[in-house]
Amino acid sequence: MVKHEGQFKKGNKAAAKLTTDELKKKAYKSYCDHIASGRSKRGWFFEEGDFTLTCVTMDSYIKKEPNVFDASQKEIAESKSFAAWEQRGIDMVDGVKKSEAAIYQIMMRNKFGWDRDTQEKHGRDPQIEDLIDELRSTSSNAV
Repeated sequence: MVKHEGQFKKGNKAAAKLTTDELKKKAYKSYCDHIASGRSKRGWFFEEGDFTLTCVTMDSYIKKEPNVFDASQKEIAESKSFAAWEQRGIDMVDGVKKSEAAIYQIMMRNKFGWDRDTQEKHGRDPQIEDLIDELRSTSSNAV
């Protein structure tokens, strides 16, 4: 994201906004299509004439104008993105596409937080720690 310092000159388009519902819908469809293709939202931009928009601004629009930008469309796009990456993994396993498993794992971890839930579940659980301590004390008392 480019940061601008100071005032914009009169007539500058850097602070322009999506002014019509038609333009908003066009930009939002482009945004959702980009995400659905499996790409990162950070790689998306929208240009229309002198107007340029990035994901940071689009996310702001989505929050500020939920009546215009249906958040469920972005959720669907994110699901399609996950499905696209899942299919890449299936294709890799089935031998349809040759790829490095490590690269796929890194992409899934970075893009979708893949296996984060598993890692958290396998972290230190206080109840399990108490049980282990109890078993240790029982086994040391038996000696």
